[in-house]
Amino acid sequence: MVCIAAFIILSLISVFVGFLSIFNRQLGQKYWTVFKKAWHCVFKKVRLQKCDTNFKDDVKNTLLKRVVLKNPKLLKPASLLIETISVLIVFITVWSFVIAIKSLLALWVFGTCNVSQPSQCGLGAESCSIDQSEPTDLVGKIGRSFSEWGEIFSAIPDRLKIWQEKEYFISVSIPLINLTDNSEDQSRYQTQSKQLLDFYQNHTTPNSQNVAINFVDPGCVICMQSYRNQKQSGFLDRYFTVANLYAIPNISGGYKFENSKLVTDYLNTLVFLVQDYLKTHNNEATIESSNLLRLPTRLLDRLYAESKDNRNYIEYFNYTYDANQALTELNQWASDFGLNSHYRQLIAEVVYFRHQQRFNQEGIKNITAINSKDSKNSSAQKSQLNQNREEFSNKLNVADQEIQELVEKKIKAKGIPVELYDQKKHNGLFKL
Repeated sequence: MVCIAAFIILSLISVFVGFLSIFNRQLGQKYWTVFKKAWHCVFKKVRLQKCDTNFKDDVKNTLLKRVVLKNPKLLKPASLLIETISVLIVFITVWSFVIAIKSLLALWVFGTCNVSQPSQCGLGAESCSIDQSEPTDLVGKIGRSFSEWGEIFSAIPDRLKIWQEKEYFISVSIPLINLTDNSEDQSRYQTQSKQLLDFYQNHTTPNSQNVAINFVDPGCVICMQSYRNQKQSGFLDRYFTVANLYAIPNISGGYKFENSKLVTDYLNTLVFLVQDYLKTHNNEATIESSNLLRLPTRLLDRLYAESKDNRNYIEYFNYTYDANQALTELNQWASDFGLNSHYRQLIAEVVYFRHQQRFNQEGIKNITAINSKDSKNSSAQKSQLNQNREEFSNKLNVADQEIQELVEKKIKAKGIPVELYDQKKHNGLFKL
């Protein structure tokens, strides 16, 4: 081990010696002679042969000669210490080399050099990381290390595969289109209405456009910037892009961003409302259906692309709003975009019952009052809405399982956003 440790140390200092030898050739020649002996020894070790004992003795004698002259009794302990340090140097070097390979492979397949704690990697793709809880015991840490290797090797085929974007549509996918008002361009408005109708009916996409999938978290600022970059670059015009919403969990059992799951449930419920409306109205193309088809896209666009009082809306949801304020804000947006009061009431109740531990009683009373202030629902409509509330809650549970399966097992994401387009997976921020 002494000769291998010497070779490692000599390799590390070779850069400095090489620089100094420019000014002192004798130093370079002396170093090169020792380095060749060390390399010859290591080369023999690789071939499972014994090292030259004279080189090992040269190294030890060089280190021990002063000890022998001052205190001969320390010769054996010092020799043993050199052997021990040599073993440690070799072990640390090999371990560092293994970790370096592991980090590079993880960076290639996942976009982060740390599989379990992506937020601790400064070299990875710019994203909102999906961290896992860290084991506290030695056995757990060793097991985690081996499981990370397994994750890396299992994900290598994904890095090389051809991704079929349409396979990653889910029941609550939201089309991202640069929407046009009817008054601005009637022909484009009708075309977009037809595209939205076809998609919400059976996930049909325009033949003239390639498909792209965005996996995003409503609370992720990098997702917001990625969306803005796509919009600014014309990506949303070149690709029929859909968003799959995934609220990033944290290690404590909640969510990384305060209101991201609430916003996700609100938008997903709105998608189910659109689908249910189309079924009950036999897919009729009316002004009401056209407005309803645009609602999920408009709400997500306002969340990511608009601001209030020179502050991005997403910042309000992450750092200012509690659950009551977040739901009230979303209901106000839905009202701004023409959603009638009894539908707003339905969505509010669905979201409330899924997050009721976060609401105070006064807050839900205020929400109910806002939604029913000008309501003109008949008793039959109210009865139907009550049935829909339970139905939508069950659908949301299924949607949660769908997106979890996609993100954690199929695309194996270690951070959000993730984009699928041109039959490839792209981790992190979409750059201009």
